[in-house]
Amino acid sequence: MVLEKSLDLLNDIIGKVTGEPAKDSKPKVEVKEKKTEQPKEKPAPKKQAKKNAPQEITPYALNIRVGKILSVERHPDADSLFIEKIDVGEEKPRNVCSGLVGKIEQSDIQDKYVLVVCNLKPGNMRGVTSEAMILCATDAVTNAVELLKIPTSAKVGDKVDYEGYDAQDPDEQVNPKKLTKLMPLWGTDAQGNVVFDKTHVVKISEEVVKSTFINSVVK
Repeated sequence: MVLEKSLDLLNDIIGKVTGEPAKDSKPKVEVKEKKTEQPKEKPAPKKQAKKNAPQEITPYALNIRVGKILSVERHPDADSLFIEKIDVGEEKPRNVCSGLVGKIEQSDIQDKYVLVVCNLKPGNMRGVTSEAMILCATDAVTNAVELLKIPTSAKVGDKVDYEGYDAQDPDEQVNPKKLTKLMPLWGTDAQGNVVFDKTHVVKISEEVVKSTFINSVVK
C-alpha cells in the first residue's frame, strides 16, 4: 500500500517536470462488454395434420343377401339356439346359429327365404361355428319375432338395396363397432316396410322387403 502511494507521488513529480500526464501505477483492467444474448426464436409449431372427416357409415357396409334355409335343428348344448344350414348362393351352405328357439316354431323356419348378414366375423356358439346372422323383426309391443317377408321374385344370393343410397361394395368383414352403429338403424315404418334409418326403404330387385309388424325393430 505504501509502495503504491510512493509510486503515485513519483509519477506526479515526473509529470510536473516533463509536462506529461502522470502514469497510472495501477494496471488497467480491460472490461469486456457482455454481448446481450438475443432471445432464441421459438420453433414454429408443427402443423397438425388435419384429421380426416369422419366417413359416413352406409348400410352397404353390411353384406346382406337373400338366403334359403335348407335345414334346421336344435343346438345340442344350447337350449335357446337353432342351427341352420343356409344357401346364400355360394359353393356350400353357411352354418348359422340363431337364438330363435321359443320365438319362432322350427317348422316355420324350414325352407324359408330370409335376409342374412354374410360378412360378420365367424363366432363360436357353444362349440358350433356360426358364419352369418338372420335378420328378423321384433314387435315393439308384444316382443313377438318373425322372419322378414322376402319378395317372391327374389333369388338366393340377391343383395339388398336402399332408397336414397348409391350402391357400394360391402366391407370384406364388418367391424364390430360399425355393426353396433348400423344395426339399431334398422326397423320397420308405419306401413310395415323394412327401412334403414327410418326413411331408406330396403328393396330387392325394386320390390320392398316387408314385415307384419309396424314401427318395429329389425335385428
